[in-house]
Amino acid sequence: MSVAPIRGLGSNERLEDSKGSEQMRVYSDCAYLPVNVDAIWQLSPFWGSSQLEKYSVQPKRAARYEKESASIIQMTNLQDADVAMFPAEYQLCDSEDGRLLFNRFTRLAAKAGKPVVVFTGGDLEHPLPYFEGYEFHTSLYRSVRGKNAFAMPAAIGDIVEEELGGTFPLLSKEPVPSFGFCGFAPPPAGPLISRETLKEYVRDFLYASGRLSRTRV
Repeated sequence: MSVAPIRGLGSNERLEDSKGSEQMRVYSDCAYLPVNVDAIWQLSPFWGSSQLEKYSVQPKRAARYEKESASIIQMTNLQDADVAMFPAEYQLCDSEDGRLLFNRFTRLAAKAGKPVVVFTGGDLEHPLPYFEGYEFHTSLYRSVRGKNAFAMPAAIGDIVEEELGGTFPLLSKEPVPSFGFCGFAPPPAGPLISRETLKEYVRDFLYASGRLSRTRV
């Protein structure tokens, strides 16, 4: 896909609010959320935090963003928007109804001549169907990354401020080192295996058997 730069995504053009700060004009609509799917946290300044956010291990991770959002992002109608932001993470739309809503949203934006911004989350790659706009992934392969697909770190709040009262305690050095693990560890196969889990098992097998290139990163 090939789209022009937009405010806040690589162009030199900026929208100034009354305080002189940069602001991006966004259109979205919760009518395009699939059933039982929460809205993305990027839209929490307008629609509030989802139940998933409220009960997550970091319920305040978007607090500063929501507080300062007026100088960053503005909700507007489609005609005046810089971008149309799909309201759900794409990997949660892997159903007939979800894909139908996604296609309707992208067609609506294309008709108005607006690029679409789509976010995906999780530790697995989720290829998206063609649309005019920008993709932001927390996991993707460089070898098959599209021109307008970008890596995005997972959203993590200020742990020192939220969990440690603003003070970072220094740990004492122990004679025997310890370490932790952060990443994707496939669960043991059970009686019911999701499509994504099965996909990961098959991929691991193909890598081990040499049938997939180990340069796929």
